[in-house]
Amino acid sequence: MRLPGFAVGTVAALVLSAAIFAEDINITAEYNNISWQGDTVAYDEMSQSIYFAQSEKTDYQAVYEADVSEGATGFLFRVDGGNGVNVKDSGSCTVEFADESGKTLFSVSTGEISGRENYSRFSIGTEEEYYPVPEGAKKVRITLKAQQKDGFQKIGVYFRNMALFFSGKKMLSLPDSDGLMKETAGLTRVEAGINPATRWIWVGIVFFVALAFYFIKIWRDKYKSAELLKAGKKK
Repeated sequence: MRLPGFAVGTVAALVLSAAIFAEDINITAEYNNISWQGDTVAYDEMSQSIYFAQSEKTDYQAVYEADVSEGATGFLFRVDGGNGVNVKDSGSCTVEFADESGKTLFSVSTGEISGRENYSRFSIGTEEEYYPVPEGAKKVRITLKAQQKDGFQKIGVYFRNMALFFSGKKMLSLPDSDGLMKETAGLTRVEAGINPATRWIWVGIVFFVALAFYFIKIWRDKYKSAELLKAGKKK
């Protein structure tokens, strides 16, 4: 039996929709290669983190904009953020949904990322329950910001493990956001720019400095002993 044209189109749309959400896709999986607009975003391969390339300024911003997936009802977003040794620098990551005219319908942020020597995981939505996509949302914007407050060469705000998933099938949570993502603190230490070779070099430096102090102590002890013997003979 031959199906009418509109029926064929409906079936095709359903098949396509099922294919889209058969497996959720992380649209920011290559967060180091996506089209960030604004200040230059650099990538540290060893730590797999992104940060702002330093220039003659103190405030930095980069924005990535994408279409909301067709038929999406919920989303999950997460990112790790931290400072490392540059604890005075600060930054943030914000996710916004907008309608066709560009009007913001929903916004949620990590809040200020500052003083974190270890990464924190910031997220909205969970694997079990995605957060509802605002009605009428057509675009999603991810904005990274950083402010340099010290004299280090690198801007001490780093982001990694960025993930943005859409789904039309996942169970949805209640829309109870207070504007801030949930934070899980105390992940691995921020070590951007440090590779195994660099780490071993520093281990070697620390070892030889300790060894030098050890031999200095031995020499001083022997010198003191010799002085005491001389003083005893004089008596």
